[in-house]
Amino acid sequence: MRSLAAAAAPCGTAALTPATASSSGQAIGSMPGMRCLGRTHSSSSSSSPCDTQHHRGQLQRRHGSATVDTCFPSHSDRVRRRRLTSASAAAAAAAQPALAADEVNGAWQALPPQQPALASLLLKPGRSGLLQQQAEVPGNQEVLWQAVQLPGSSPLAALETALLPRRAPFQLPVPNMGYTCMNKTLQQEHGVRTNRSCRRRTFEAEGLPRVSRLALANCRDLLPLIDWNRRHGIHFFRIPSALFPWDSEYELEQLPDWEEIAATLAQVGQAARAAQQRLTAHPSHYVQLASPDPALVTRSLRHLELNARVFDLMGFPPSHTNKINIHVGGTYGDKRRALKHFVAAVNRLSNSCRARLTVENDDRTNLYSIADLLPLHAMAGIPLVFDYLHQALLPGGMSEEEALLAALGTWPAGIRPVVHYSEPSEDAALPRRAHSCMLTRPFRLYGCEAAVDVMLEAKGMEQALLFYRDELLLGRKLETPQAPQKVTAAASRRQSVASL
Repeated sequence: MRSLAAAAAPCGTAALTPATASSSGQAIGSMPGMRCLGRTHSSSSSSSPCDTQHHRGQLQRRHGSATVDTCFPSHSDRVRRRRLTSASAAAAAAAQPALAADEVNGAWQALPPQQPALASLLLKPGRSGLLQQQAEVPGNQEVLWQAVQLPGSSPLAALETALLPRRAPFQLPVPNMGYTCMNKTLQQEHGVRTNRSCRRRTFEAEGLPRVSRLALANCRDLLPLIDWNRRHGIHFFRIPSALFPWDSEYELEQLPDWEEIAATLAQVGQAARAAQQRLTAHPSHYVQLASPDPALVTRSLRHLELNARVFDLMGFPPSHTNKINIHVGGTYGDKRRALKHFVAAVNRLSNSCRARLTVENDDRTNLYSIADLLPLHAMAGIPLVFDYLHQALLPGGMSEEEALLAALGTWPAGIRPVVHYSEPSEDAALPRRAHSCMLTRPFRLYGCEAAVDVMLEAKGMEQALLFYRDELLLGRKLETPQAPQKVTAAASRRQSVASL
């Protein structure tokens, strides 16, 4: 290991070791605030340690008589030493074996107690002499010496690199779960919401300025939502599909705040990408592409195009990563004919919208199971979104595993499939298809845990996700934090069957 003086060499210089001193004809020197291989020079003491015969004898025994004369150099000596140091710095550094950055990082990690204190020293202004200060910390000399040997940068820059913690490669949690549209915590504490709207008569009375202000506020509040998700390790979020109140009544460019709205959505997309956050949308059940009513189909197409344009404004390329998920709608007496109508309507969509479209299985016995939707995928190439609760209510002759794997197989390569998980409401008086507030039961992904994104559809929004992820899955709680409810015998039997 190099000497303490070598480890404490000031930034931009190379300390002279006995080897370099003998080759250059100069002796090892002492810089202000440094250790002189024996005792520390102190300018505040009444008599210098180097001025005593005892210390002079120690230095002579250690490094030869030439060393003693350098303890108190003259001005010309100091100038000559600076010239010699700068001339021999490159040669001295080249003579030492270079160490890889990971070796320096690994060596530094062996000293975790000192890292925060030394890093704070490096980040302060006026950093002259910081290497000397750090050399005083016991056990740091080896790490400091390794840092100053790194080629291609100054010793201080190399040391800063060695001190900074390394960022691990980003990895999604397993399973990667998200929540929908609203954040109850932000809404209750800060008034953050993305569903501002107004009544029809208010829109007719106040016109575009009113809905423009509401739309701008909705778009702005997506930013704190994304930041909250980032801080809580959530990388999947469903944005509301109704950011623009009464959007069927105007073109977006007509809004007085349109330019600011477009700029805000661009910021939202940038923030989501920086936070590794996947954003998707799920327009309401009013979207009915299979309807025989041409006016309803036209309104549905317009609403879907608006959702696609929001993602375009956010800067996302058209793909199913930012999916726009819908249901087929009614069967209108003939499922096959309704599916053909649906495909014909899909073909009227823009490429931006069609490249994002997905279809989900239904929860009513007279609608579409995964088995019913597989022909739709064959006709139009639309990926299918598997919903656990809907599958339980409408299995369509397929087991949960069969239906799940069949739906996952419809997604294009390179795009993470999405599934929906929800549970029946805690209120036994409500139908089973009603969503619960919290989630308490496990779901199975049959070996696809690391390859699938799971959208949790619960009325508790982010609170349900945090409880399910951090409490239930980690085994710290076995039931929801809600107060127990009175359950009738019939409801008890229904819940027992549902839990199977």
